[in-house]
Amino acid sequence: MLSMFGDINSIKAGRCWAPLDMCENTPIAAHSIQNSRVLDVIHEEGRVYQINSKVGDQALKTEFRLIGRNKVTTFRGLCGNHDREIFAPIDSGDLVMDTDQQKDLLMWRAITSEMSAKMAMALYFQKQFQERIDQGKASPNSMDPFGMESMQWMMVLHDFYKYREKFWSPLIVDTDKNLNRGDIFHKRHILKDTGAKLAASSFFVVRGNGSDSAGHLGVNIWPVGNDTYVQISYVREDIPVAPKLIREYLYKKKFTTRSVSSLLLNYVQNFVLKPSVVDNWPDEKRKALINVFSENVLGNPVSNLTDTYDLFA
Repeated sequence: MLSMFGDINSIKAGRCWAPLDMCENTPIAAHSIQNSRVLDVIHEEGRVYQINSKVGDQALKTEFRLIGRNKVTTFRGLCGNHDREIFAPIDSGDLVMDTDQQKDLLMWRAITSEMSAKMAMALYFQKQFQERIDQGKASPNSMDPFGMESMQWMMVLHDFYKYREKFWSPLIVDTDKNLNRGDIFHKRHILKDTGAKLAASSFFVVRGNGSDSAGHLGVNIWPVGNDTYVQISYVREDIPVAPKLIREYLYKKKFTTRSVSSLLLNYVQNFVLKPSVVDNWPDEKRKALINVFSENVLGNPVSNLTDTYDLFA
């Protein structure tokens, strides 16, 4: 435990998270979903919709929000130099992104973005804990809910960080020439004739049936022309948990717009939608989507979603 907390302490807020701890510079606000070309074909009047939840007065509030394209999906993970250098192959390359390097970078960016989000949550609860200490409402050694919550987020961050550095960062810096690409899995699905309606970038832990059974999964979704590309990424260590989850959302070994929507609503929070698509939904559909997404946030994935929950329709 002391070793783990030492590792956590080295994951410093406010510094660049370049691969393998190679930079101490200050990170900039960068997009987890590409702004220049992906958001460029989804936005309308400079804005996109995002569904998110926040804790209000004694309740969880979930809503669709119109957010400016320059502010949505941003995270502070890399300094300006590393952001430009590392992501150049996916920021300036073909949107099909069919090379191993491009696929790896999509996954690595999703992990780094989630690390940034977890760090923000840990720091938020740690700040609340410190304020309670300063006000005399808690002691530094107490089992205070805010202090415990901060530690929980740091432990999740630690898991993400170690996973990234073990499996994915060596691919980014190309330090391990003998890395077996047979241990890396990128599953690509193409949804035909959907139109440019949504994009997503996320990384999360998948729990299996056993208490110690878990896997990691990266999800990247983006429009290419009139189609939508879906990339699912994981490593051999994530088998069989990750592939099992994927199979639950396949129809005849393929994703459909409805199954992709179900995956997003149940496991992913970082996705954006074209405004005119959301504006054309009836109020009943919006309410149903908000209810399902709220259950996702509370850790209760909903199975067997109907066409009502299709984000593309």
